[in-house]
Amino acid sequence: MESITPGVQVIASLRSLIGFLLWLVCIIYNYIVIRII
Repeated sequence: MESITPGVQVIASLRSLIGFLLWLVCIIYNYIVIRII
């Protein structure tokens, strides 16, 4: 059980990081589209 906990924490941190990156990309994409239009 102890060896599974770090893996779960890493997966959770990766998911939160990917979610943050996707949110950041969406913000930048919207900013660029607004600038072009």
